[in-house]
Amino acid sequence: MFSTSKSWKKFNVTVTGVFDPDADQIKKVSAMEGKSVTLNTGVKLQKEDLMLWRFARATKGDPVHNNPCQNDATAIAKIYGESREISLDPGDGEMFNNIVKVDKLSGSLTITDVRPEHSGMYILQITNNTGIKCRRFSITVSDAAKSHSHVVWMSIAIVFMVIVAVGCLAVGVQYKKDLFRSVCKCCQAKGAECALQDHALQQQQSLVQPAP
Repeated sequence: MFSTSKSWKKFNVTVTGVFDPDADQIKKVSAMEGKSVTLNTGVKLQKEDLMLWRFARATKGDPVHNNPCQNDATAIAKIYGESREISLDPGDGEMFNNIVKVDKLSGSLTITDVRPEHSGMYILQITNNTGIKCRRFSITVSDAAKSHSHVVWMSIAIVFMVIVAVGCLAVGVQYKKDLFRSVCKCCQAKGAECALQDHALQQQQSLVQPAP
């Protein structure tokens, strides 16, 4: 400060916050159409917390992958830590209508009847007096009809393999039986031939022996 004399004042600024090593991570979740899927926050809801769930359709090159707290994503649920009051939004086209639940202790989000259109990025934003934390979840929902078709074809393939294996085993057993029979016949034929040779030899020996 400059006037008729100089004077100085110093200010000490301390910035407090929470280091969030999980902010850039995306937890991937797979679900089957028609089933229930839960996105766990992994924390306990505190009185000063405000938890906000947002949904964004994730596509290749979507900025939602680069911004942990995507603000233009659609808000679908909110819970206040102090009052435990839950506010739900059905979303675009009411795609989340009557199928979303929020746990009052952890703020975890559950979709009770998940469908392919629910595939995308889910952003959890936790705001309190220490700052803002964000978590991201990527849900991939498999079509039930395609999955059922895949299971059917897999079952057919397994049954076919079992039939082939049983057939090969039966052929092998039959081959062994035929081989055994052939060997037995050969042995019987050889045995008869040997008996004839012994009989002929005995006759020859009786002829050459001198009379007493």
